[in-house]
Amino acid sequence: MTALAVQSDAEAQYLQSIADQFAQDDTARDVIPRVRILRDNVKNGADLVALSGEFSVDDGMAGKVYAPSISFRLYQQYFRYKRYDADALRKTRDGEQVKGSYTHSVLIKSLQDEAPSDDGSFQCGRPVGYIRNWKDLPKDEQEFIKACRQMAIFFGEVTISGKDQTGSPVDMTLPVEMELSNKTSGRTLVNFYKELWNTKRASPNAVSVSLTPHEVKGGVTFFDLTCKIEDGVQHQFDDDAIALMQRFTDYVGNINSKVMEKHKSAMLDSQQNVVDEYLELEVDDE
Repeated sequence: MTALAVQSDAEAQYLQSIADQFAQDDTARDVIPRVRILRDNVKNGADLVALSGEFSVDDGMAGKVYAPSISFRLYQQYFRYKRYDADALRKTRDGEQVKGSYTHSVLIKSLQDEAPSDDGSFQCGRPVGYIRNWKDLPKDEQEFIKACRQMAIFFGEVTISGKDQTGSPVDMTLPVEMELSNKTSGRTLVNFYKELWNTKRASPNAVSVSLTPHEVKGGVTFFDLTCKIEDGVQHQFDDDAIALMQRFTDYVGNINSKVMEKHKSAMLDSQQNVVDEYLELEVDDE
């Protein structure tokens, strides 16, 4: 029992150090609009509003705006892991218990960093870095790792000229969060900004980039991005930009703090299960 107690204290200190790194005051919960790429056509009755492959942007007022392309100004970029568990139980906003839930990790700056997840694991169960002995792994382990998806998360400002759910024209600029697969469109955008910095030495925040999805067919159909700097558009990092950067930082800190709370709770539950099993074995041995 002493060995278990020592291990628990060490793990508790480690978890607390991670929690302190990401901790933020949970005051009012911020809601930042999301950008998505449509998988299906959107209709309003019999009228076609938007095609699959177009962008969908929350307008911040419970509605959506659709457009085949957007203008994006980057502020911050992170990575995270997510895994869908079809058997996991979760509660809806209405309090109804349903099956099917995502496990998420904290947001990290580099894929070389460990990413605690809300189920008590790290990277949602996926090892960090390149797996050298991939072909030697059991098939079920390969499938599990494949299900732990790497996502690229972008925070910035979007300018969109599109239409709403009724088909009416809408023009707006708003702060957004955009989550893309780091295997496809996310990787394209990450590499685009890396090349922009390395070759032109231009700050990604100083320019606007037009983004247009295009369909790619393989084993499954998915959408990649075409990225292009908009000529003649230069942004200044003024007081408004500084305030928005801080808003994104606080938002990420709040997300990571909540994930860490669940991570620590799941770790403690797992430790308690080990202790309970140990005690049961002690009783059986008597």
